[in-house]
This record gives sequence, structure tokens and C-alpha cells, in this order.
Amino acid sequence: MSNSSCSANLAGTSKTVFIIMNIISGCASSIGNGVVILVICWSKLRCCKSNIFLLSLTLGDFFVGFLMNPLYITIVVQDVWMENSPLMAVENYLWIQSLTVTTFSLCFISIERYIAISRPFTYGKILTKTRCCLAIGFLWSFSLVAGIASFIVEENSLVTLWAACLSVVVFLPLGTMAYFYFKIFQEVSRHKRRMKKDSLETMCARQKNQKAVVTIGIIVGLFIICFAPSLVFSFLTMAQSDKCREMRLYRKWIWAILVNFSGSAINPWIYALRTNDFQRAFARLFGFQRELFTFNDLKWKVNLKFQHGEYFVNIKKSHIN
Repeated sequence: MSNSSCSANLAGTSKTVFIIMNIISGCASSIGNGVVILVICWSKLRCCKSNIFLLSLTLGDFFVGFLMNPLYITIVVQDVWMENSPLMAVENYLWIQSLTVTTFSLCFISIERYIAISRPFTYGKILTKTRCCLAIGFLWSFSLVAGIASFIVEENSLVTLWAACLSVVVFLPLGTMAYFYFKIFQEVSRHKRRMKKDSLETMCARQKNQKAVVTIGIIVGLFIICFAPSLVFSFLTMAQSDKCREMRLYRKWIWAILVNFSGSAINPWIYALRTNDFQRAFARLFGFQRELFTFNDLKWKVNLKFQHGEYFVNIKKSHIN
């Protein structure tokens, strides 16, 4: 467009800041998630079925930093944002593919956590390692195929494509997550009421599962917060009939996309700060002489509050896996 005010491309200081922030976000995502992938694959964590779904999410976050951030830098440098360019075709494809992997990986994790909490004795039979791998294989195959729609659909039908994408790739998995987290909340409440009847080993296992649920809940909440601005701009652009105003919205939307993908750089820190098993595996993998501090490294006291009083029990490190 001849009128720069109607162009979606960034210019001046905003362009420089956007490039620098993408470099930081891309490096953080690639390095952080790369470390998580190494820790899971080269430790006993890979034997845990729940980590198969976590590995899928982490791999998706890694490719966001490794592919998406550099792609947006190239698009901004060449001033082809929302222009008729092969780079935009690649951007559309990778955007759909990465979003599909993220949302459905989170969806699968919520289902897995519900089964772990509600069906602890039949969990191993319901979720076999083969089934978990097949589910992830299907997810990645579906994400790669779903992105092809961006190459097939004509430009005047892109609004329909994004509406369908939001329905299938965003709202469907988020609705599923909401349902299963509600069921998880019900199960946790029921477990708390009968905790006094449980053995110490069962209680510790349930507390570990509940902590894992909270960790995934934080990641889901972070995704929703980071994705919300992009969702708002998608609705605004679909409702906009004036082409010049639409381009101005796209100029702002690209910042919302940066916020969206920044969640991929934050997720590894959530795993590291909240997962004791990950901390120990990280320490072993990178040869630390002394393992990172966890509660399992020392004797600690569990305050068991029953209806008729309090009991203090010392638990040794060897008692907790």
C-alpha cells in the first residue's frame, strides 16, 4: 500500500523493539525447552506415561522458539506482514500447526491427570504406554495436516478458515479441559473428605498427583492469558469491513502474537520450579556434585490432621519416590 498509515508493517523503533523481543523469546524458548526435552529423554522421567504428553507440549514450545520467532523476525525485516508473500503462507501453516499441538497436548494432559486421580488402581490398564504414544502420534499428524488448509483456502475465505480453526483447535480443547478440571476438582474434594481413612503411602501419592494437577493448571492458565489478546484481535479483524482499519489492527495483532508465543519461554521455568523429579534429573544430567534441594532430600514432618487430633510422623527420604 502506498499509504504507510494503512500498512500492517512495523517501522522505526517499534520494529527494532519487536525484533529484539523476538530474539530474546526465541532463544529462551529454544534453550529452555531443549533442556526439558533432554532431561526427560535422558532420565527415568521418560518412563512416566504422563511425561509423554508433557514431552509433546515441550516439543511444540521448542519449535515455537526455533521456527516461529525467527520467522516473525524475517517477516518484519522484509516488511511482508499481511502481504502476498510466501513467508506469510508459511506463517499461516506454522501458526495453525503449533496452536494445534499446544491446545491438544494440554487437553490430553488434563484427561491423563483426571484418570490418574479418579482411577488410581486401573490407571496403568487404561493408559498404556502404547496408547499414549499413539495419541501423540495422531495429534502431531493431525496438526501437520490441519495446517495444509492455509495453502488450499483462497484469500477471500480466510475468515471462514480462522473461524473453523478457532472452533476446532481452540474452543474444543479448552472446553474439554474445563470439563475435566471441574471433574478433577470434584475428585480432589472427595479425597480430602476421606483422607483420614487413607494409608500414608496413598495420601502421599494423591498429594503428588494433586501438585501435578496444579502445575498443569498454571500452564493452562498461562496459555489462556497469553492467547487472549490474539483471540480478541482475531474477532476484531473478522468484524472489520474497512481495509485500512483492518491493516492497522494487524499491526497491533503482531504484538499480541509475540505475547502469545512468549508463554513457550515461560513454561520450562514452571516445570523446573514445581517438579522435584525434574530438579533431581536435571542435576544428574548436567553433573552437579550436589543435587538441587527438594523436600525428599531431608527428613521432614507431615502433619496429619484427623478428626480426633494431630499426629506427627517423620518420613525418611527412602520412603518417598
